[in-house]
Amino acid sequence: YMGRRILALFGERVTMQFLSQAMGFADCVLLAMAPLGILTIIVSAIRVKGPPWLKSIIGRARENLSTAEIELMSSTSREVCELWNGLNLVRCQGSAEIWQFICLIPDSVKSGGDKHPQHEVEIKSLRDMLEEKVLVNQAHDGPRDLDREIPRDRLVDRAKGEPKITIVRDMTTNAAPNISLNSHDSRRMETTVWAVISILVQLGVLAFYCCTIYYQPWKHRFSKNDKQVVWYAFPAVAAGTIVLVLGLLICAFVVEQSTREDRYKTMNSDKIRMVWLQKHKTVNDQVFNSFAIYPSSGPEQHTFITSHRKDEQGQPDEPKKKGSLGSTTLAKFTAVLQSLETLTTLGTFLSLLGFFFQFTGIRAMNWRASLVQLGAIILMTILRSWVRRGFSRAPGSTPLVPGFELDWFALSLVHPYNERWMGSTISDNSSRSKAL
Repeated sequence: YMGRRILALFGERVTMQFLSQAMGFADCVLLAMAPLGILTIIVSAIRVKGPPWLKSIIGRARENLSTAEIELMSSTSREVCELWNGLNLVRCQGSAEIWQFICLIPDSVKSGGDKHPQHEVEIKSLRDMLEEKVLVNQAHDGPRDLDREIPRDRLVDRAKGEPKITIVRDMTTNAAPNISLNSHDSRRMETTVWAVISILVQLGVLAFYCCTIYYQPWKHRFSKNDKQVVWYAFPAVAAGTIVLVLGLLICAFVVEQSTREDRYKTMNSDKIRMVWLQKHKTVNDQVFNSFAIYPSSGPEQHTFITSHRKDEQGQPDEPKKKGSLGSTTLAKFTAVLQSLETLTTLGTFLSLLGFFFQFTGIRAMNWRASLVQLGAIILMTILRSWVRRGFSRAPGSTPLVPGFELDWFALSLVHPYNERWMGSTISDNSSRSKAL
């Protein structure tokens, strides 16, 4: 029995891996239902946005935020980068010279073959593409912007002229690019569906507990040491589970809210192909060679994601408005609730309190109750691994000659439909890179 409760408390690496890739509220729900690694979730929230006194309790009072970012956040920054070592992606503390190219490929180039041996290539900034409504930020633009069509003159020019490849560069930030988030297809709707299923699993466990105590045909079969289960068993386990789930949901939400994710979508039929050029560099005594990195073959991409750590100072304060005493008090209360430090403290307290009551309630019940809880934990662990299955797929890569990374990319734009970064298996990029 104690082993099963210890299993629920820890499970550090599995939990941290899932938490570091959370990009929405549905991920928080998945993590909080039948949780594995309760202490890990609590400690993670404290490390990211906890008050100093809580950080002192867990021994992280002087920890650099970039250390927590490497292990717990989905973001990259000027202090944290993602690099390819030839076998897998590695998150490193430091900076490296790696360029991101967002290529918008028309269908005619993708499937034209030799029919279109010549095409135009234009380079534009991400800001220009957003202003022209060729790309739309799904996370921050309104429904009207998402439904807005591409300007007709742009479509006419594209129809009359040769196929045009647009290379988008994000010049608004010096942060390292997010390779892991864009090297596979991620669908938020699927995550939402699994989050709903996880809620049903947790409710099913509580329903089973209820039936073992109050359903007459089962009442005697699920006795405790041949005696009737004590009256407080189900109220304790039900209240404890609800409070525990709420506390862990808050803790996971704090970690998720410490980063800002932007999801950009094309507003026409163009496909998105990502290419990252990594220059030879030594980061933290680790040597990383020159590579071209691109998503492995899979579903066509119409979106790409960026994730950055939110500013410590947060958003600028809104101008204060005069109002009644009640409205002022409500505004102060809302501001306190919106503080991530306050939410971290609240989530920590609720999680520990909920675990205590859940532990007390399950201990007072039949041994099958803890077995069902263990089964739910294992089921949810498998489900969370399935949701993150895309992150286990390594991106495609091509070794390059140091100093000639941009030359390789420029040559690849001559016949892009034969390139591996376009999903083709025709050309041998490695031999061409050696020729450079």
